[in-house]
Amino acid sequence: MAIKLKTKVALGGVFLFALLILVGALSFYYLNRLSEESKAIVKANYETLNYSREMLNELDSLTKNKNDLERFEKNLQLQESNITEPGEKEMTISLRKNFNKLKGKGNSDSLQLMIRRDISSIMQVNLQAIDKKNQAAQKSAENAKTIITIILTVCILVGFTFIFNFPSLVASPI
Repeated sequence: MAIKLKTKVALGGVFLFALLILVGALSFYYLNRLSEESKAIVKANYETLNYSREMLNELDSLTKNKNDLERFEKNLQLQESNITEPGEKEMTISLRKNFNKLKGKGNSDSLQLMIRRDISSIMQVNLQAIDKKNQAAQKSAENAKTIITIILTVCILVGFTFIFNFPSLVASPI
């Protein structure tokens, strides 16, 4: 049974359109995945860095004023509920203990130094995590580019082969 010329042309167009959709869909998938990874990198670690910065600011202006202690306490509580990295929990527990000592004993330079070290350690862990996650996202982006390039190359080769062979398919007897 011979296929009509109009049907052959339509099938050829559908085939090329399907190749185009394949490349577009894969590109969209990988771009979305990279976008989500980037959001995840920034959100939790940024919050911790922000809380840490605020605690350092409060520590700098600490006058044993109830408001200063309350603001520090608020940021410490937020930090305690935003533990995302290995080792961060222990550092936050140490920070809590030292802050409780500071509240009880008063404004001590040695306690402030220990609190600063705890906050600095928490910040360092989160900065390292951001760097590590960023490197993973970069690698993922490179992998996505490689996969898209391979698929695009295959689609172009198949498309060109189809374009050059299509006239002979159409010209064959009806």
